Amino acid sequence: NTIIDNYAAGITVSPVAKLESDGGLVIKNCDSNNDAVAGILNNGGTVDLTGAEITGCDGRSSGGGIYSIGALGLTTAATGLTDCRIHDNSAGSGGGIYCIGTASVELKGSTEIYENTATYAGGGGVYIATGGSFTMEESVRIHENTALSSNGGGIYIATGTTAKIILNSTKDAGNTASSGSLCYAEAYVNFVSGSSVNGTAVTGLSTSSRYWN
Repeated sequence: NTIIDNYAAGITVSPVAKLESDGGLVIKNCDSNNDAVAGILNNGGTVDLTGAEITGCDGRSSGGGIYSIGALGLTTAATGLTDCRIHDNSAGSGGGIYCIGTASVELKGSTEIYENTATYAGGGGVYIATGGSFTMEESVRIHENTALSSNGGGIYIATGTTAKIILNSTKDAGNTASSGSLCYAEAYVNFVSGSSVNGTAVTGLSTSSRYWN
């Protein structure tokens, strides 16, 4: 096992670099004191993790567990998590995961995002900011996350993003927020084919925000 415990920041993945683990990676108790990411900063690289755990990290500003960022026309950032646990992390937005720019997040297998907290700007579990893309398999669970005084307890999705969500209030129970305990989506989010909430298909663009509890 590889354990990173109680560092100011866990791991930074530089442009074109790759972080890969087939099991045993644990990042815990990392606390960013200068508003940088705490657990993993994917700055235009590739993160491909199986069976990893990220817990107890405080990102202060955004992305307590993982912050993934790409620069349009320069770099893309790809983050793939399979059978991972991202839990008990916190940040201003995206307590578990924050994704922005030409960055993608894909959650697969038995991955769980749970008991994370966004302290002021939404996305207790996951925050997908403008330009990002998000995909989750039906087996993934996003549960018991909290957006304090804001929206999107489980997932917050901003304008100008692409997303595939498969959520239901049974497997993804216990998320809390002002609006959209399961998911809050701003206007002009492109939901791709296969997206659904509680068995009802969610497709295309909307000129107004949408949310699901």
